[in-house]
Amino acid sequence: MKDSVLYIHGKGGSAAESEHYAPLFPGCEVIGLDCKSFTPWEAGKEIRDAVENLHCEGRSVTLVANSIGAYFSMSAGVDALISRAYFISPIVDLERLIRNMMVWANVTEDELQSRGVIPIAFGEDLSWDYLCYVREHPVSWNAPTEILYGSADKLTDYETVAAFAKAHRAGLTVMDGGDHWFHTPEQLAFLDRWIKQQQETGMEQEIVLHEKHYRILRLLGHGKGGYSYLAEREGRPVVLKQIHHEPCDYYQFGNKIEAERRDYARLKNAGIRIPELLDIDTDAERIVKAYVDGQTIAELIHDGVPVTEYLPQVREMAAKAQAHGLNIDYYPTNFVVSGGELWYIDYECNDYMPEWDFEHWGVKHWLPTVECRAYREEDFDAVCAFLIALNQSDRTHINWNWARFEWMIEHPEFDKSAISSIGLWWERGRIVGAAIYDMYFGEAFCAALPGCEALYPKILDYACRELKDEAGLGIALCDGNQREIEAAETVGFAPAEQSETLLRLELDKLRRTVLPEGYTLSELDPAEQPEDFQWLLWQGFDHGTDYEEFKRNDPIVPQRRPNLNKRLSLAAAAPDGALAAYCCVWVRPDTDYAYVEPVCTVPAHRGKGIAAALLSEALARAKALGAREAYVISDLPFYEKLGFEKMRHYTFYRKP
Repeated sequence: MKDSVLYIHGKGGSAAESEHYAPLFPGCEVIGLDCKSFTPWEAGKEIRDAVENLHCEGRSVTLVANSIGAYFSMSAGVDALISRAYFISPIVDLERLIRNMMVWANVTEDELQSRGVIPIAFGEDLSWDYLCYVREHPVSWNAPTEILYGSADKLTDYETVAAFAKAHRAGLTVMDGGDHWFHTPEQLAFLDRWIKQQQETGMEQEIVLHEKHYRILRLLGHGKGGYSYLAEREGRPVVLKQIHHEPCDYYQFGNKIEAERRDYARLKNAGIRIPELLDIDTDAERIVKAYVDGQTIAELIHDGVPVTEYLPQVREMAAKAQAHGLNIDYYPTNFVVSGGELWYIDYECNDYMPEWDFEHWGVKHWLPTVECRAYREEDFDAVCAFLIALNQSDRTHINWNWARFEWMIEHPEFDKSAISSIGLWWERGRIVGAAIYDMYFGEAFCAALPGCEALYPKILDYACRELKDEAGLGIALCDGNQREIEAAETVGFAPAEQSETLLRLELDKLRRTVLPEGYTLSELDPAEQPEDFQWLLWQGFDHGTDYEEFKRNDPIVPQRRPNLNKRLSLAAAAPDGALAAYCCVWVRPDTDYAYVEPVCTVPAHRGKGIAAALLSEALARAKALGAREAYVISDLPFYEKLGFEKMRHYTFYRKP
């Protein structure tokens, strides 16, 4: 009887898609399951019944699941019956996805609980019962699993799928530019190669070595000497390495299995931190060693995580190796960080030669090249991601955040003709440094991500050359940021009288106020109601009340900002219907803070608490969407009355 491959499709898919996989699993019967329902409790039962029926027939079952089909499969409780699973663009955290959809649809949790079901313009209706079920039934999954993920997936972010893969010891392959739905010829070809590669580098699911049984979970890597697999014995993870004899045109091998034994002893003698050698089978050419749980230096570099903090440890290893006449293989895939400690997880070592030591060869792979180029329109999301990363742990630069950039870049006064003058420093597909002018030339923001601080002088130099006006250049520096202050003063910047203050409010301490009698609240969309929006801000920022002058001087342009949440863009109307005040608060589901920009009141309506009531409502809504604190750049007493407190002070430094 043939072994089975069971295919579970995603939303909008069908069992017919299984035909694509038949040539990829020769000798197996590929079966597509048409799910009749799309809730985890119903679809999970259908999948469980199908797997149990195949298992009762004595078949080995391989699972191929796409998108939400992977989540339903994990909800089915069948992992013990699955010999191997292939997940393609899996939904691995459905609660997170639902909460993101709520943000995209401007729906709060209280609203969903009250209404039960809320239709939305995209995807499935939002359901309170569905959300509760997902929270009450966390998935459990222990089958050997490989995951294929597209870097352009809009439903699941990389951090979420990577965390799942690590927690469940699953393999993870990322296709740069791949979508959630693998459908183009290029994407399908990548998918096919991925499945074939997993099969070609696979081995039997259980290995017996010296009467000890090891369950193979997944392939960890393929080097010039062998294939390394994550395996399990009595619940303990280990690494099982199978020696191969594939040709290598740049390296000459002797007896590989004896070299593993010999090199292990040499490295232990040199004091290099390596995993323990647990067992060795000379005849089968297999070794078993301890598993070091953590990310490789290569994975950290790929994810954009700075690895400079581990340079002292690898250099210490290099010094020990050289002292014993050795070189180790300094390529980043051979090093794992676990608990802050660096481990060399390979046993390969060779007689010392200067050209192959860390400083002459290895360091260039640890510290990749950074490229500087001009801003392009398609870089908007990457700049926002840079500003989010910049303020993730150290909020010294929170005065410049993603929301300020988004507000500025669509502001009518922003000089878009010069936008290509913005300088961006890229490393492995992400921005690690930026020089951005503030509305016009003459003032700029300069910063580099943690771990890339060495770029800061170059970024400053670029800004001085490319972003200055006839009076020179000004930059706002946090008073406590001595490193950036010293770097600026070194190249001729000096403190000026201009400054700005950043205020912060912990939203648990928000002081709620209400609109005065007769005033009403409404949502105001700058894209759909551009004239109302611009006229209100014209008056609120003291340009006058002459409507004809407004029309002559302020062209009506719909301002489309992709991350603006209409429920947080609020206006107040006076008893006569005229708009009297406005405020906007910015929130993203991948941050825990809100940003206030702008707030204004028409002069005739000031002093009545209208703006305070608007802002308190917007901040309460932001808190319901997950924000824990709010920031605003201001030194007005107005904000302190709402509970805002001074957090940072920035002094402008200028260079002629």
